[in-house]
Order: sequence, then C-alpha cells, then structure tokens
Amino acid sequence: MPLALDVLKGLPVNTFHYQAFHWLYTTGMAFLLLALAYALARTSLWAPLAFLGRYSLQIYLIHPMVVRLLEKYPAFPEPLGLKPAFAIYLALALFLPLLLAHLLVKARVSPALFGR
Repeated sequence: MPLALDVLKGLPVNTFHYQAFHWLYTTGMAFLLLALAYALARTSLWAPLAFLGRYSLQIYLIHPMVVRLLEKYPAFPEPLGLKPAFAIYLALALFLPLLLAHLLVKARVSPALFGR
C-alpha cells in the first residue's frame, strides 16, 4: 500500500524490497508445504488423501455436472438451513463424483475417458 500511495503522489518508487521479500515468502511457503507433505506422508493420515488423490482428476472433471444437476432443484436443501445445506452440497459435489470415478475405474472405462 505505501508503494501505491507513493505512485499516486508521483514520487519515485523502488520495488526491489517488495519483490525480494515476495520471492522469499513464496519460496519459504513452498518449502514449508513440501515439508508438511513429507511429514504427512509418513503418518496414517495419508491413506485417505492418497485415495482422494488417485481420483482427483475424475472428481475435478465430474463435479461440475453434479453441481449443474443440483442447480435444477433450487428448493433442496436450503429449507434445512445454511450449514446443513452446505454440508449436503459438499457431500454430493465430492462423494458423488468420487463414487462415479470409482465405478468407472472398476468398469475399466476411466482410462478411455480421463487418460489414466
């Protein structure tokens, strides 16, 4: 923000410090995430994430279809309240594509549709 205000005032601006600290922050966070992933891979919490990762492409590509189908029924499940409706939409948008992806893998159709 101070740099933007200096630009608006017509003052000369040096962005070296901003760029250097931005690079340091981004690089540090990348290494932190790699360390977290490595530590997580060595625990028992990894199995559900590995299972989801195996089907992540299929979930990503199938979930818009599920969301579109849910949009056709605007009255469901909003009367239940915001939190239950969000939980139901999340479950349907994640677990229904996961189920479809799993069934496509079992039917050996997934490589033809998704390439893996």
